[in-house]
Parts: sequence; structure tokens; C-alpha cells
Amino acid sequence: MRGKKHQNPEDRPIYRIRFLTYFFVFLTTILVIRLFYLQVIKHDFYEQVAAKEHFGYLELPARRGEIFIKDYASHELVRVATNSVLDLLYADPTLIENKKLVAERITPIIFDLEEAKKQDMERVKTDMAKTKTTEERNSIRVLNDEELFKKFSEDLLEKINQEKRQKILLSNELKKGTLAAINNLHLTGIETTENKLFAYPPQILDRTQVATALAPYLEMPDSELENILKGLNRYIILKRKLKPETSAKIKELINQNKDKNFIGLGLKEEYYRYYPEKTLAANILGFVTSAGIGQYGIESKFNTQLQGKKGVFQTQKDSVGRQITVGESIIQPAVDGQDVVLTIDRSIQMTVEKKLAKAVADYRADNGQVIILEPKTGRIIAMANYPTFDPNSYSAVFEKDLINLKQEEIAALVPIQNEENTFWFYRNVLTLDRIKIFKETSADGVVVYKKYKNTFGAEAYQNKGIAQNYEPGSIFKIVTMASALDDGDVKTSTSFTDPGFLQLDW
Repeated sequence: MRGKKHQNPEDRPIYRIRFLTYFFVFLTTILVIRLFYLQVIKHDFYEQVAAKEHFGYLELPARRGEIFIKDYASHELVRVATNSVLDLLYADPTLIENKKLVAERITPIIFDLEEAKKQDMERVKTDMAKTKTTEERNSIRVLNDEELFKKFSEDLLEKINQEKRQKILLSNELKKGTLAAINNLHLTGIETTENKLFAYPPQILDRTQVATALAPYLEMPDSELENILKGLNRYIILKRKLKPETSAKIKELINQNKDKNFIGLGLKEEYYRYYPEKTLAANILGFVTSAGIGQYGIESKFNTQLQGKKGVFQTQKDSVGRQITVGESIIQPAVDGQDVVLTIDRSIQMTVEKKLAKAVADYRADNGQVIILEPKTGRIIAMANYPTFDPNSYSAVFEKDLINLKQEEIAALVPIQNEENTFWFYRNVLTLDRIKIFKETSADGVVVYKKYKNTFGAEAYQNKGIAQNYEPGSIFKIVTMASALDDGDVKTSTSFTDPGFLQLDW
């Protein structure tokens, strides 16, 4: 019987060397692909990062152009859109040791009683709508001045105590594939919605693990992301649009108390578009958003000309961030926006707006428009709309008020597609007269219905005299008569008897 022939280990193929060869080839391929990605595909990105490290970059803001109308009585130009600078008060809670002391010292300075009363009245209206019994209604009352002051102070202290942010937006431009991959990680304290990625620092137990897992998708170092996930609240807004005298008192308070409490307070200048005449010609002017973009009217139509062009100051920095005085610097001065002068007559515009508002109220109309032209030149000297809005507080058009609907009216509400708990309420089906209704449900299950205070919401922004179709009707008779006069078919002395009926051939 032939036995098995045992192979000598020395004669076996050198599998280990072959395995190592394949491993190093694979590793080299991975490195080459990674280097190609970083140096070629992501070249522009890392070039910008390097430029930011080596060059100091500062944008020089441009002054937005102003808008004027003329007062033909005094022959003066009147600003109806200009620029204003007001301070914002912010705090860094991590730098404030005695938070209660800080809240007590700044509350008397920034507390606005009239504003607090207005907010409290809104609270009372909302609470009243939720009540079901007389006893519940009697328990709701308006707060007095002392209570309003105390509540403001408590709310302020609560803000200053927020040393940790509850929610952080990590990215708002992630692709679907990336979001799906992040969801598959099942990380605690991380949420994805649409193309956005949010983090909830209080819910994250292991920041290092989460940072390591997410960093490749966000293209940032693990250490930087881990620091972000700590959620330290270094900036919280306490009050916007401080009056100059209020800003002066805050500065004095900070300068007099340079300790570990008030060092956490700061003021920041904010540029605002200001409309001195408030609602005057608002539908002609439009408004400017917080991002500096003109919306509606002249602000939108001539946004490019009005906003000007930002300037740039760029200078080289050394390894510790100091400016190199002998290095190359680039200065591109800002170009201020152009001013715009309208043909509107201030006195006529003001008179027309007052009379139009009264006429809409007297005849219980939904809205009204008036356009006045100068016959010889065709220039517009007044263009009014009602309802209108105040461009200084343009978001007020979205304020809602309670509306009492009967059961049959609630049953007739028509849901609006893609708008949850929003309905059309038809006041007249034949004329398509409708208003938008909002359904709100409180935590205790009480349902209330609301509408926009101005009835129309953002529709108040429109300059309907030129933005919507119009059925001219009888006013076109003057066009027919003008043609007849021009052709000589009739004269200014020609008379015509109208019997009140028209006889046809049949």
C-alpha cells in the first residue's frame, strides 16, 4: 500500500510573501486614491482653507442707498428709506459667575414696560380662548407693572443660565446618500431632517465616539467637531435694537464693573433699514430683510443698485495670527449704493392714504387702491394701497388673532394642500372671497381658530394697483370718447339722449 507523500514545508509556495505583496499594493492604491482626492478633486477647497490661515480677511460693508420723495409744497426731498445703526446686547453665560447679580443689574436698564404690557395682553387673549368655564376665565388676569418687571427679570436670568446649547445645526446641505449613511450609524443625540443634520448636546453621552463617526461626513477634524458637540453657549441674545441712551448705560455698567461677571456682556452694532415715514408709501417701497435683501417694491426692483458692493481688506498673517506689516495687502474699497428719487408727492400721497383707509372702512370693502398721475407727463404722484404695513416691522403682517366660528362654518372649512392645520374660509363662494384660517391645539387639547390680524397676511406687501389684474369697466368710456373726439365724430358740445334701453332689430 502506497503511503501519502508529505510535502516539505520548505517546498511550499511562499504564500506569506505573496500576501504581503498584495497587501502593500492594496494599501498603496488606497493612498494614491486618497491623495488624488485631496490634491486634485478638493484642491480649491483646501486652497481656500490655506488662504484663510495665511491671510486676514475682512469685508467692508457698503452703505445702502436711500430712497427719497419730494414735498412739492416746500420743494424739499424727504427720506422715506434710510439706514440706522442700533446695538444688540448679548451675553456669554460661561464667563458670568454671579448670573443673578447680572440679571438684577441690567433688568432696570433694558426693561420696556409698554412692550411687556403688549405681550401680556396677547397672552391673556390666547389663554381666554382656551377656557371652557366661567371659573377658568375669572382666573385669567392682566399682570400689573411689578409682576411684569419680575417676570422679565426671571426670563432674563433663565437666558443667562443657559451655559449649554440644547440644539446645534451641524449642516444644512447634506446629500440624501450622506444622510442615509449617518442614520445607519444610530448615534444618540443626532437627528437628520430633509438635508439638515442636528445635534442635541445634552443627549450625547460619548462625544468622542460621535465626533469620530461624523467627522468624515462633515469634512472636519475629529477634535474640532468634538469641541462643537460640547454645546457651550458662548453667545445668547438678550435684547435687540437698544435705544442709544440704553446702550450708553450698558457700556457704563460694563466699564465700571470689570470683573468676572460683567465681562460676559457685550454690545454689537447692527445695521437696520429705517423708514422714517412708517407706513407712508410702504407698498411702493417694499422692505429689506435682515440679510440685506430687498423684497417687494423699489427695494426689490432696484436692489442691486441700492445695496452697492462690499469691499475687501486682506492682509498676510504670521503663524500666530499677527499681521505682517511688510507683507502684501489687498484693499478693495466698498462702493456705496445709489440713491433713488421717486416722483411721489409727499402731501398728496399722505392725503390719499388717509382718505383711502376711511373709504375702505366706510364701505366695508376688503381693500382699495388709488393711483394719481400727472396728465401732461404721466408721472405717478401718488399710489396708495389699503390694507398696508409698516416696513420697520414687516413681520407684523403674520400676527394672528382669534376668530369665533360657528360649528357649520368649521365644517365648511376647506383644507389647504401641503399646509397642515390651515384652511380656507369662504365668506362668499360665488366671488371667491376667502380668508386663511389656522387651527391650533394646545397641550391640554383645547382647539382654537385664528386668522391674520390684517386678514390678508403677506398679501399686504403687494402693490395691487400694478401687481394684480383689473377689470376696467366704465372707466374705459373716456378712452372711447377720446377716440371719437380725435376722429371728429363728436364735439365737446354734442349732446346725446339716453332713453335707458337699447332696441334691437328683432
